[in-house]
Amino acid sequence: MTPRPRTSVLSIHCLARIASILLLGPLSLLSQTESTPADAPTVMLEAFKVTSDRLSASDQEGPQMLDRYDNSQIDDTGAFTMTEFLETLPGAGSDEEVLVLIDGEPAYIDPATLPLGMVENIEVSRDGSMPEYGAQSSGRVINIRLKKDYQGAEAGLKFDAPLAGGGGEQQTLRLSTSVSRGKLRTLVAINASHRSALDATDRAFARNQDHTSWGGSDLRLAWGSPAVIRAVNGPLNGLTDANGNPVNTALVPENQTGSSTSLASSDFLTGGPEASGQRRFDTSPYRQLISPSQQLGATLSTSYPIFGERLRASLSGSFTHSESKRLGPPPVSSASSRTRVPAAYNPFGQDIEVGLVHTEFGPTRQKSSSDRAQLGLKLNGKLPASWSWNGGLAYRRDESSQSATDLDPAAFTASLASADALTRFNPFGDPTAGPVNAHLYPSLTFNRQSDTVRNNTRFDLSANGTLTETWAGPLTLSMQGGYQLDDRTRTSRGAPGTSSPESHYESQAQNASTSLNIPLTGRRNQIRFLNRLETRLSARYSSQDDGSEGTGADVGLVWSPIRPLLFRARHAEQSSLPSPDVSDRRETLVNETVLDPRRDLAATEAQLIVRDIAQFGRENSTRQSLGATFEPPFAKGLRLSGAYQNQQRENLIQRRFDTQDVINNESAFPGRVIRAAPTADDLANARPGAILSVDTTPGNTGRSEASSLDLNLEYAIPAQKIGRIRISGTAERNLTDTREISPGVAFINDGGGRSSRPDWTFTSTASWNFKAWMASLRLDHTGEIAPTARGEGVPAQSLVTLNTGWRFRQKISPKRSVQYRLGLGIGNLFDEDPPRADTISGYRGGSPLGRTYTVSLSAAL
Repeated sequence: MTPRPRTSVLSIHCLARIASILLLGPLSLLSQTESTPADAPTVMLEAFKVTSDRLSASDQEGPQMLDRYDNSQIDDTGAFTMTEFLETLPGAGSDEEVLVLIDGEPAYIDPATLPLGMVENIEVSRDGSMPEYGAQSSGRVINIRLKKDYQGAEAGLKFDAPLAGGGGEQQTLRLSTSVSRGKLRTLVAINASHRSALDATDRAFARNQDHTSWGGSDLRLAWGSPAVIRAVNGPLNGLTDANGNPVNTALVPENQTGSSTSLASSDFLTGGPEASGQRRFDTSPYRQLISPSQQLGATLSTSYPIFGERLRASLSGSFTHSESKRLGPPPVSSASSRTRVPAAYNPFGQDIEVGLVHTEFGPTRQKSSSDRAQLGLKLNGKLPASWSWNGGLAYRRDESSQSATDLDPAAFTASLASADALTRFNPFGDPTAGPVNAHLYPSLTFNRQSDTVRNNTRFDLSANGTLTETWAGPLTLSMQGGYQLDDRTRTSRGAPGTSSPESHYESQAQNASTSLNIPLTGRRNQIRFLNRLETRLSARYSSQDDGSEGTGADVGLVWSPIRPLLFRARHAEQSSLPSPDVSDRRETLVNETVLDPRRDLAATEAQLIVRDIAQFGRENSTRQSLGATFEPPFAKGLRLSGAYQNQQRENLIQRRFDTQDVINNESAFPGRVIRAAPTADDLANARPGAILSVDTTPGNTGRSEASSLDLNLEYAIPAQKIGRIRISGTAERNLTDTREISPGVAFINDGGGRSSRPDWTFTSTASWNFKAWMASLRLDHTGEIAPTARGEGVPAQSLVTLNTGWRFRQKISPKRSVQYRLGLGIGNLFDEDPPRADTISGYRGGSPLGRTYTVSLSAAL
C-alpha cells in the first residue's frame, strides 16, 4: 500500500494566512462604499404600529407542500457552506434528480458558491414540482431566495475530522464581499475545500473482506499472489498429490524467486480440483472509504437598476474546479487463454494457464477533474397592471477528464510467451521474497482516458402577473419559455497505439410552461367553511430536434375551511422521452469488485463500460398527493403538516445503473454482462464463464411504485427570558416500494441498496439562541431496511449531531465593527458505526468517519 500523500493545498496554516490576507480586501473595499456623512443631520420619525395580522399557511400556500428554511434555521444546522446545508435536507443522499433555482429563476451561477449570509430563505419541494416557476424534477426542486439589499463581507475557516483518526479530514475556506457604488451592486464570493483520504484499513469493519465468520460472504478475490497454475489439457506433468494421483492445478511456492529454468515441476504445491479460489487476496489495503478531493469555486455578480424598479440588469458568473483521486486493487489476471504460458517457458513442459494478482504493479489509480464556467445576463422588469418579466441569456462550459492507470492485458499475454528472456513475464516467483517482475510492469502499463466537453447556450423568458381581479381575488398567470443549444464531445482513449474514438452530439431544445391560479373564495369573500378555495392548473412542454420531448400537466387544489387549517390535493402526469445523450455520467475506469451469483457468489474484478451514446425509451409517470397543514391558534408558532404521496413510473429512466444490480438481473439486461468463454471447470460445474466487464450505460428499466406519508412539525416557541427556542421534525413513512425489472418480474437486489428504502426516516432539530450563544441538537434516524429474498437487510440507525456557537463583536473604527462567530460541533455524538453489511466496504449507508468534531471561525462586517 502506498503511503497517503501529504495534503497539498489548504492546510490549516495556509487557510489562516489566506483568510487573514483576503479579509483585508473586503474591508478596504467596503470602507470605500457610499455612507452617510458624519455631519449629516439625524432625522427622527414618529413611531407607528403595524396593524395587519401575520400571514398563515392558509393565506399563501399552494397545492405543493414546501419545506421552508429561513436564515436562522439555516444557521441552526451549523452548515458552513451552501453545499453543507443542502446535504442536511431530507432525501439529500439519494440519487434522484435535483433542480436548483435562484429567486425562482434558472441558476446562472453555481449555487454551491453562494455565501449563506446572502440567503433570505430556501424552499424545498420534495415532490419535485414548483409549477409557478415552470420547475419540474423527478426528485426535488430547491428555490434559493436571496436578500435584496445584501451588503457586507464575510470570511471563514472550518476544520472537521474524525476523532478516531486515520484520515478523512476536511478544511474549508469561504470569502465574500458585497460592494456598492451608487446604484451598482457587486458581489464576489470564493469557496475552497480539501478532503483527505480515509483508507479501508483505518476502520475495523472494512479491514477484513472475509465475512464468513459472521455469516457473510468471502469477498476476497478468488486469485492471489503468488500465482496458481492450471494445465490447459489433462494433468500437470511430474506432479501428483499425497496419494500419488495426478493433478491439473498447482500453486507457486511462497517465499521463492525462482524462474522456469531454476524450478522443477516437483517444486510446486499440489492444488485442488479447481484453480479459482485456491488462493484469496484481500483488497482492503488498496481501498479508500473516502477518496481525496479538492474543490475551488468563485462567483461574481453585479446588478444595476437602469430605470428604477422598471428595469434592472444583472451580470453574473461562476467558476468551479474540482479534483478527486481514487485507488483500486492491483490488476487481476484470471487463469484463461489470455494468461497462457507455452510449454517451452515453464517447468511442466506443457501449455499452462496462470492466475494471479499483480501485487508488484501496485494499486490501480484513477484521477478525475472537472471545470465548470458559466456567465449569464439577466434583465428584470415591471409592466403595468402589476406584471413583471424576466429575461436571461447564459453560456456554460463543462470540461471533465478521467484517467486511469491499469495493466495492459494484451501486452501481458504477449509477455508470458515472449521469446526474449529479458521481456518474458515470470509467473513462478513470490514478490514478497524479492523483486520478480517489477522491471517489466512499466512496459505493461497503459492509461485509459475519457474527456468530455459540453457547451451550452440558453435563453430564458418568463412573465407573471394578474389577468383580472375576481370577486375572490386576483386571477394570476405565470408563463415561462426557453431555448437552448447544446454541443457535447466525448473522447475515449485506450492503450497506446489504439484509435481514439470521438463522439459528437448537438441538439437544439425549446420548452414552455404555464401556470394559472384561480381563486374561488378568499379573504375578500369568505364563506363559512370556505375561508379559502383555490385551484392551480399547470402545463409543460419541451422538445428537441433529435425527436426527444417531454409533456406534463397537473391540477392542484387548496381548501381552507377555517383559517388555521389548510387542505391540499394534487394530481400530475408526465411523459418524457430524453435525448439519446447523457451529460452527467461519471465513468469508473478503475475495476470494481462484484459478486457473481451464477458462479457461487465468487468475488471478481470487472471493468465498467459506459457507451458514448445512451438510448432511452419514453417514460410515463403519474403522481398524486393529499396533504394538510394546521396552525393551532392556541399555540402560537406551532405548525403541523402532513402529506400522502404516491408515484407510479412506467419504463422508468435509469440515469445510473449500479454494477451489482445489473449482474443480479443479468437476464433482464441482455448483452450488458460480458463474460469470458467457459473453461473446462466451468463446463463441468454447469456455469458460465467469469465476468470480464459490465455495461452500466444509462437506459430504461421496468416499472416502479412508491407511496409514503410525510409528516412535519415546526414550533418556534415565543421568546422567553432564557432565549429563543425552536423545535422541528420531519418524518417519512415508507408505505409502498415496489419495482419490477419487466412486467411481473421483481427487481433483484442485495438488500439495502439504492433500490431499497427504509421503513422510516426521521430528522429532528432543537435549537436555542440566547444573546451571544447558540446551540442545536439534531437527530437523524434511518429505519430498518427489511431483508430481501436475495440478500440481507440493514438495521436501523440513529445519529445525533451537536452544534454550538458564540458571537462577539470587535470595533475596528468608530463607526464599524466586526462580528466574529466561533463554532464547535460534534457529529455522530454517540459514535455509532455505520450499518454493517456484506459489501466490499463492510458497511452500507451512513458515514465511515465515526464521531467527528468541527471547529469554525468566521467574521462578518
